[in-house]
Amino acid sequence: MSILLTLDPAESLEATAAAFAAIAWPDHLPEGEELGGATAALIAHMLRAAADADPDWAWKRQPIKPGYLLMDASDVARRMKLTMARLQDALMAARIARPFIAKLVMPEPPPLPRQLSRLSLNAVVPYALGDECETDPHNFEQRQFRRTLPVLHLAVALEQALITAVATTGQQPALAALMLEPSFLPWFVARATALEPAVLAITAFTVPAERLVQVRLAT
Repeated sequence: MSILLTLDPAESLEATAAAFAAIAWPDHLPEGEELGGATAALIAHMLRAAADADPDWAWKRQPIKPGYLLMDASDVARRMKLTMARLQDALMAARIARPFIAKLVMPEPPPLPRQLSRLSLNAVVPYALGDECETDPHNFEQRQFRRTLPVLHLAVALEQALITAVATTGQQPALAALMLEPSFLPWFVARATALEPAVLAITAFTVPAERLVQVRLAT
């Protein structure tokens, strides 16, 4: 039995924040204090970041729950630091999984980089981390990568959104921009849902079906 995460498109800001929190804290699903705290911190941080980037937006009439504006700034910063670090780990896990997924879903997957002699975790993990990364590849695989497996399809969908945004605009978008984009949530849910079979079918690493986090839009 998979874990179902239902996201309400009528509350797209909170729904998107909940999805990002799930990617960062899959080991606390289906419920956990860190999930709620991370979701609230993401929204509080996003509101401040959006206001700093666009002062006119900050004074537009719009529905905002006052509680997010009343959160302690130091608590928001602490939770954001932890959540963003975990999100970066999840995005690295998505990068590692990319060639495995491509082999399954693409009729003609792109050739492996010349630095990779074979498609295996032992080869891909150190390549993806890079020579300058101080993280031990074995530790990353056993801890961060394995932790991300239940939400790997969500992380891959998020990475694809970021890659597309960079290709389109030439700039790395902030998460706040995705959270404020009305079209992002339905696209993200559809993409993550489409990736579920591929993630479950990868034999190089096993994603337990009963731990898979399924995201769906509320109807």
